[in-house]
Amino acid sequence: MTRDDVLEELSHIARERAFGRNVGSDRLIQAGLDAVIAGGESPSLTMPAGLTRSEEPDAPALFDEVLHYRPTEESW
Repeated sequence: MTRDDVLEELSHIARERAFGRNVGSDRLIQAGLDAVIAGGESPSLTMPAGLTRSEEPDAPALFDEVLHYRPTEESW
């Protein structure tokens, strides 16, 4: 995935959550992992990406932190 693909996916997930749709923890974790693989360097991106199965319930709160992250050219 490219940086633009990742940002589009994060935006799509954010819209779904804003409209009250349930987005599974597995999808939130994958979005964080995709962002890290695409070169995103932020604690708010790496935390969801590193969650274990037993930590999946933490994914929604961590994803909310990702939404407040504003990438710069240096962080990608």
